Amino acid sequence: AMKLLPNVLTSMLRLCDAPAGGGSGSGGANGGATSSSADVAEACGTEFNRFVSRVLPVVMSHIVVDGESTDDDDGAKNLQRVVLETIPSCLPVMKQALQIQYRNAWGSILSGGYASFVTNLALKKLEIAESSADGSDSNLSELESNLQSWLTTLVASLLRLHDDVEKDGIARSAVEYATSALIRGMGLELFLSMVNFVDEDGEKQRKKAGL
Repeated sequence: AMKLLPNVLTSMLRLCDAPAGGGSGSGGANGGATSSSADVAEACGTEFNRFVSRVLPVVMSHIVVDGESTDDDDGAKNLQRVVLETIPSCLPVMKQALQIQYRNAWGSILSGGYASFVTNLALKKLEIAESSADGSDSNLSELESNLQSWLTTLVASLLRLHDDVEKDGIARSAVEYATSALIRGMGLELFLSMVNFVDEDGEKQRKKAGL
């Protein structure tokens, strides 16, 4: 059943795909329809958030196998393998939530389901980092590296969206609120480790100028 998680997330997210109802300031005869679409998107977003917040902790609990051998060791390793295949498959779905077609639901799903997904990965990464501080377990080190990569992808995608919607006050506020939720969930230190503060455009200009 865990293998179906990406498909379930995709189906739930598509329910949030309500039309934006035209550009900003649209109203008149379409005002009611626009409001209705936003309400539907918000309601679907709430269900999406509830699902992610309940399911991800269960999924992530199987990403590490206890080092001690037990009768259920094979089953635990199989679950771990499934999780390691499933989480990367969920990343494109979560990034899909950042597409403009879901703008009406951003106020809900970005600070809700998206932030919850990222936070669950972050908490597990911090837990593993503490357990593998001596670097003696290569499997844990590899897993920590994978989690760092997944987290960086999701955090960077959210921050890029902030740049894309800079002139859209409502959308920008939704992204900023979600970013705050991420920082509260994963901690400032881990968040900053994933953020590139280099001005890429400025850096390119400096390179062209030979500086």
